Amino acid sequence: MDNRVEERQTRIVELVRRNGKETVENLANELGASRETIRRDLTELAKTGRVHKVHGGATIGQVFGEGRFQERMLNQVGAKTRIARTAAGLFHSGETLFIDTGSTTQYFAEELGRLSDFTIITNSTQIAKTVLKPPSTNRVFLLGGEFHIGNYQTAGSMATAQIRGFRAHHAVLTIGALDTLTGIMDYNIEE
Repeated sequence: MDNRVEERQTRIVELVRRNGKETVENLANELGASRETIRRDLTELAKTGRVHKVHGGATIGQVFGEGRFQERMLNQVGAKTRIARTAAGLFHSGETLFIDTGSTTQYFAEELGRLSDFTIITNSTQIAKTVLKPPSTNRVFLLGGEFHIGNYQTAGSMATAQIRGFRAHHAVLTIGALDTLTGIMDYNIEE
């Protein structure tokens, strides 16, 4: 799939999520695409469960996964930024942090990138890149393992084995859900 198609489909999902539903006509006008192109996009998005196709448009489908990383970066931006800013203020230069892959931890990494002298252990190529932006003097250890391009992360037994070799002062993690009875849950057991 080329980038234009992916960008258009991501925008369709954003619009449908924001409004709860969208018509083919409105999407075509908003995105400058033909109605037929929008219909094809909706068919493809419906196959993957990202939207629910209805006569003349789409509604948001029931979400069973965490969604694409780029889409998650656009959800709840204000809340994620506030969380990131507050969390970054809790840590001190010289500390070692393990930072998990996630949209909220990506915002945290942006805040942390403004600070220096941290040692970061991460399984996220995006977080590694972010915390090293000049003039940062942070150090980064990027965990190996199977690379998942959709989330820019490494995961699996190799990453898990490498984590055991580090000692961090703190871990900044993202989770799929938290339940008082069953505890912490995630979307992928390998994470």
